[in-house]
Order: sequence, then C-alpha cells, then structure tokens
Amino acid sequence: MSTLESQPSMTATEFAAYIDSVVETLQTKMDGVSGQMNEKLEDMSNRIDSLEQTLSDVVKQMDEQKPRQDPATTTAGTEDS
Repeated sequence: MSTLESQPSMTATEFAAYIDSVVETLQTKMDGVSGQMNEKLEDMSNRIDSLEQTLSDVVKQMDEQKPRQDPATTTAGTEDS
C-alpha cells in the first residue's frame, strides 16, 4: 500500500480548506517579499537621487573653476575695418 492509500481520504470541504490555507500562506509570503522589494527599490531611488545631486554639484564646481574668457578678446581679431 502506498502512503496515499494508507491515509484517510479528504472530503471536498477539507481539501478546499487545505488549498485555501496554502494560498493564504503563499499570499502572506508574497506580501513580505513585495514589501522588501519596495524598500530596496526606494533605497536605490534615494541613492540614485543622491548620486545625481553629487554629479550636478561636481559639474557646477568645475564650471565655476573654469577660467572665464573676456568677450572683448575673443571677438577683437574678427573685425576687419
């Protein structure tokens, strides 16, 4: 005799209750995983925002450190009068 034959058979109601229990357990686990994924995505989003701000600050600092050219010297050689 196999193990299935040695166990008493389930009624349809018991089987439905068992399946409902399994589905509820899976739903609970999926909710937990979903919450963890949302937290990780939020953390990544915050880190990306911070990185974008840092890069923006670096570009701004580089622009400020760039020597300014005098507009009069850049156009002085182009006039032929």
